[in-house]
Order: sequence, then C-alpha cells, then structure tokens
Amino acid sequence: MNFMVLNNIFAQNLGVVLVILCVLLLISLILSIVAIVKLGKAKRRYRQLLNGSSSDNIEEKLLENGELLNKIIASNQEVQHQAQIMQGLFERSLQKFSIYRFCAFEDMGGDTSYAMAVLNNHNDGFILSTIHGRHESRTYVKPVEQGKSTYQLSAEETKVLEEACNQ
Repeated sequence: MNFMVLNNIFAQNLGVVLVILCVLLLISLILSIVAIVKLGKAKRRYRQLLNGSSSDNIEEKLLENGELLNKIIASNQEVQHQAQIMQGLFERSLQKFSIYRFCAFEDMGGDTSYAMAVLNNHNDGFILSTIHGRHESRTYVKPVEQGKSTYQLSAEETKVLEEACNQ
C-alpha cells in the first residue's frame, strides 16, 4: 500500500483517530494507576513480611522463620514430655481422702477415735485407724489396692473406703 493513501485516510478521519488515541491513552493511564496501587500494596505486605529482619532478603527471612519454627517444635515436644511425666505423677498421687470420727467405746465420749482412707486415682492407698481408750491408743494402717483391702475392715473403715473410692 502506498503511504499517500494512508495519509489521506488519516487526514479524512483525523477526529476519529484522535478520539481513539485519547481513549487508548485514558485506558493506559487507568491501568498504570491500578498497577501503581497494587505495587504499593505489595511493597507494604513485603515490608510486613520482613518486619524485624535485619535484611531485605526474603530468603534469609524464610530461613530465620524456619529456624524459629524448629525451636518452637522442640520446645513443644519438651512441654508434651513434661506433661506426660506430670500426668503419671498425678495419677499416682494421693488425691482421694475421707475421714470419719467416732466413739469406739460406749463409756467414753468425744468421738476421739477415727478412720481415714487416703487413695490415688486408681483407688490404691491405705486406711489409717486410731482407736482411743482411757489408758491407751492403738493405730492401724491397712493397705488398699483397687479399692479393696486384704485385711478385715471395721464398719467405720468400710465407710471411709467407700466414700474415698466414690470421689
């Protein structure tokens, strides 16, 4: 095609060509503004990501975060281990108690005798009984395993054992 022909087409449609060029310029301007705004948001997010870092290198920041995550995981594992140890200690600790005061002899008052059951979470422990008389006192300790004793229990001892087991 000849340049003269193109020149004539543009000369005859100069108004339309200018309008098209202005619309294209306006669209480019709008797209540039949108790109600048998005770039600003990306820069802010990048700065937030690198917040507290001594460098502007994202690779170094990711490595720092990886090291920190490994330390947190190791610390969490230690806490879980300590919690398991404490759970074992807790289950074996004495945590169920029951006491009953009574008068062992009819001619004495004051409920000076008592029976006390002390058990752990598995109902293992002991029963402590003290019988007070006018001239002497006797104390008995009877072992308890899984809520039962191999020794003969008095009515008072049976009562405190049942109360402690049901806690």
